[in-house]
Amino acid sequence: MTSQHISSPKPSRFITLELIRKRSEHNAGLVSTLEELALHQEELQSIGAILGRTCGKTLKILLLQNNVIERMIASELKFFKSLEYLNLALNNIHCIERGSLSGMECLRKLDLTLNFIDTDYLEASVDELGSCQSLQELFLIGNPCMGSLDSDSGSLSKQSQGWSGCRAYVVSQLPNLEYLDGQEIKRSERITALQQLPVLTTQLRELAQKRGKERQQLQQQQDGGGNNDFESSYILDDAKTQHNPETRTKISNELHDQKMAKEKQASENSVKHKGEKEWEEEHKDAVEKARGLE
Repeated sequence: MTSQHISSPKPSRFITLELIRKRSEHNAGLVSTLEELALHQEELQSIGAILGRTCGKTLKILLLQNNVIERMIASELKFFKSLEYLNLALNNIHCIERGSLSGMECLRKLDLTLNFIDTDYLEASVDELGSCQSLQELFLIGNPCMGSLDSDSGSLSKQSQGWSGCRAYVVSQLPNLEYLDGQEIKRSERITALQQLPVLTTQLRELAQKRGKERQQLQQQQDGGGNNDFESSYILDDAKTQHNPETRTKISNELHDQKMAKEKQASENSVKHKGEKEWEEEHKDAVEKARGLE
């Protein structure tokens, strides 16, 4: 299985230098020496190139959960040589793309909870995970391949149990991994998984082929038109919300626009700061008044 990504519109919201500085107040606003950065709930659609180029060499903890990031791109992630923990939970990632983790020499923990990695991209994703020899802890729960979480109980949903062989397949392919979805990988579990690997690989490729066909059919239906919900940037008031990347993106679009509108209103309502010329004129008037009282 190749690591081709699912086509989507070009992302328009990515990490900027202004946002990095805004979130680096704990480091006196110094970007080049940042070791930890939290950018969750920023409605980001992509990581972009700026973050890695400005503080990729020093960052150890990067929190990007609860955005709508669509891809893990090698050219954007190759600079994070010191990163130890990367949290990408609650995003729109379909695949861990080739080369995206190979530059992370120190990565020990990767959280991809509640993304959209399915069986047709699982083999390519696990292959890339294997290139990260330092990885010890991985979270895949809530992805279609592993199964979705029930919002009430926190356990796997009865409607989406995922592929029953997913855990064993991941365990067999990642010999250095110690924890998967918060559960320790015992020696006996790894031995059993390695014994099952040939059967698991056959099962996965059959499921991947089936899922790939389903995805193509769905794409053809969407391209055929007649679905106004997909054409709109927001979710329609009378539309049913579903757990998919499109719905997440539309909710994010609406939240982003609301946030921008609030910031614009706050800016318009704030007191206008005086410029240097205005301060000089005010000072001059004050001096003249003081002289007049002498």
